[in-house]
Amino acid sequence: MAIRAVNNCSFFRPSPSLFSTYRRLPSVIRFHPPSSCYGCCHTQTRSIKSLFETVMEELKAKRKRRKKVVVSVNASASSSNAELLNEVLTEEILVNRSLQKGLLLEFKKDSDRILLAVAQRPDGKKNWMVSDQNGVSSSIKPQQVTYIVPGISNFDQANIAGFLQKAQDNMDPSLLEFAWSELLEKNKTVTVEEMAEIIFGSVEPLESYSAHLLLSKDEVYFTVLETKGSRCIYGPRSSEQVEELIHRKAAKEIAVKEFQEFIKLLRSAKSMPSQDKPSKSSWKDEEKIWSRIESLEAYAIDACKSDEQRETAGMILKEMGLAKTTSSAVKLLTDIGYFPVHVNLDLLKMKIPTDHSEKITSAAQSLLSDSSDPDEVNRKNLTNLKVYAIDVDEADELDDALSATKLQDGRINVWIHVADATRYVQPGSIVDREAMRRGTSVFLPTATYPMFPENLAMGAMSLRQGELCNAVTVSVVLHDDGSIAECSVFNSVIKPTYMLTYESASELLHLNLQEEVELRTLYEAAKLRLNWRRQQIKAFLRGEPPPFTPGNLEGIGAGVNEKAREVRKLGNSSLRYWILEYLRKQPEARRYRALVLKFFKGRLAALLLVEVGFQATAWVSVGTQIGDEVVVKVEESHPRDDIIYVKEVARD
Repeated sequence: MAIRAVNNCSFFRPSPSLFSTYRRLPSVIRFHPPSSCYGCCHTQTRSIKSLFETVMEELKAKRKRRKKVVVSVNASASSSNAELLNEVLTEEILVNRSLQKGLLLEFKKDSDRILLAVAQRPDGKKNWMVSDQNGVSSSIKPQQVTYIVPGISNFDQANIAGFLQKAQDNMDPSLLEFAWSELLEKNKTVTVEEMAEIIFGSVEPLESYSAHLLLSKDEVYFTVLETKGSRCIYGPRSSEQVEELIHRKAAKEIAVKEFQEFIKLLRSAKSMPSQDKPSKSSWKDEEKIWSRIESLEAYAIDACKSDEQRETAGMILKEMGLAKTTSSAVKLLTDIGYFPVHVNLDLLKMKIPTDHSEKITSAAQSLLSDSSDPDEVNRKNLTNLKVYAIDVDEADELDDALSATKLQDGRINVWIHVADATRYVQPGSIVDREAMRRGTSVFLPTATYPMFPENLAMGAMSLRQGELCNAVTVSVVLHDDGSIAECSVFNSVIKPTYMLTYESASELLHLNLQEEVELRTLYEAAKLRLNWRRQQIKAFLRGEPPPFTPGNLEGIGAGVNEKAREVRKLGNSSLRYWILEYLRKQPEARRYRALVLKFFKGRLAALLLVEVGFQATAWVSVGTQIGDEVVVKVEESHPRDDIIYVKEVARD
C-alpha cells in the first residue's frame, strides 16, 4: 500500500497484491483528522490499524514460507512455488552478497560516496568488476556492497541514472512517519522490502530501492537492529528518541544553513578585487563567523586547539573545493583578504603580538600626560657633551648613546647614556608586565613590533636628535691599560648630537675629521674595553633596596633570552622569505656568482650566492674546490615553502 503525508493528513492506497480484499475501501482515508471531525473519522482510523495488522500478518507468513521452501524445484512446480523460490534466491543474494552478472547494486566507493552500479564479471576469487552510474568501471569487494536491488537480473548500465532519479523522486521522509507509528505500537521490526510493501504497496525493484534509500538516510524514525550481508532489519525508535532526534535535526538544519551562508560569504570575498575585500577586523563582527575564521587560521599555522577546530576547517576547505592542507587554508585566507599576500606565518605560529590592547595603550597615554619627574632635582646637565647614537639603519627606537672626552692626564672618560625608561614605567606596573611578557621588541624586514606601546617606545623612551632627553648615565674613567679607574652612575639630561648607522660611523672614523675627535676617542676606548658592558640600577641610586633579587634577575634574564632567541629565529626566517621572494621575481636568464663553502656528498656543495648573501645547495662540476667561485642560475624559488633550486651553468 502507499501512504503519503500532507500536512495533517495521510493518503492510503491498498496494495493490489496483498490487500485485494480491501479494494472496496475508500481511495482516500484521513489518518490524522482535525479535532473538529475526530468522532466521524475514529472508525476509519481503526480500519487502518486493522488493515495494518493484516499487512504485518501476511508479511510474517511470507517469512515463514521462505524458510520452508526447498531450493531445488522440478519443472512441474507451480507458479506460486516458483515465485517463492525467486524470493528465496533474492534472500540468498541479499544475505550472502552472492553477486551475478547484471545485478543492480549499491556500493560504498569511499568514505563520502555511495554509488549505484551493475555487476559485470568476477575479478579474482571474491572481487567483482562493476560499472557505476558515472560510467566508471572498478573492482569492488563484497564488503563494499550496501544493497542489492531485488527482482533485477540483467540491468543495463545506461539506465542507472534514470532509475536513480525515479528513486530520488520517491524520497519523501514523511512516508516513514506512519509506518514508524504503527510498527512502534506493535513492537514490530521490518526489512526494506516489507517497508516498500507498506509505504508503496509494491516490492518492485524501484519501490524496494526507494524504501532502502529512505531507511538508509533516515536519522529519526528507524535504527538498524541486525545486518546480514546487504540485508538490514530495522526497528522503530522510541517516542522519546524520535522527539530528541527531531529537535537535533532541526538544530542541524539551522547549522547547515548558517554554514552555507558562511561559504557564500567566503566565495563572495574571494571574487572581489583586492581593494574591495572585507577588512580583517570585519570578520570579527559576528561570533559564529569569527569562530570559523579562527579555526581556519589555526589550521593554517598547524595550531588547532581541538578536534572541533580541525574538523571545522576541514569542512570549510572541502566545501570550497580545496585540499585539506595547511597551504590550502593559507591560500583561502589570503584570497578573501584576511591574510596579506606575504603573511608571516612564523610570526603567527610564535604568537608574537603585533599590536597593543586598548587598555595598555590608554595606560601608556596616561603616563605620557604625567609631566612630573621624581628624579628631576638629581639630574646632571650633560647637554655640553657631544652625544653619538649609533645603531642599525632600520632601527626605529634609539635607547642608548655614547660620549667620550680626554682628561688632562690623558685618561679617557666614557659616558654611556641609556634612555630613562623608569621615568615613565615603574617595575610591576601594567605596562611593565606587558613588556616583560613580550620580552623584546621585534624587528622584521616589513615591520617593527615594540614591546612598549609605540607612543612610548618611539617617543618618550627614545633618544631624539637635538631634543632634551632624560637618561641614566654611566661615567667610566679608564686607565691606560683599559682597566676601570673610576665609575659613577647618575640621572642626567642629554641632547643627542648625531644619529649614526654603523656604516656612517665607520666612514667618519675613516675620514679622521678634526671636528669629530670625540668619535675617535670613543673608538680608542672601545679597543681598550672591547667587551665591557654594564646595566639600569635606579633604585640603588635613590638609596633604596634593588627592586629585584639575584634570583629574580636570573629568572627574568632566562625569560628574556628565550624570547630573544625566538625573535632572532623569526628575523632570520623572515629575511630568508624575502630573499627567496626577490629571487623568484628575477628574470629567468639572470646569473649569480656563488662561492663554494663545503661539500656534503659527492659533488653536492653548499654555495653562497654572493650578490644576495644567501646560502643554497647545488651539484658542481668535477674539479671544483672549496673557495672556488661558480656561476649558477635559480631554476625555482618558493618563498612560502622555503624551497629553492639552484643549478650551475657555464660561464659566459
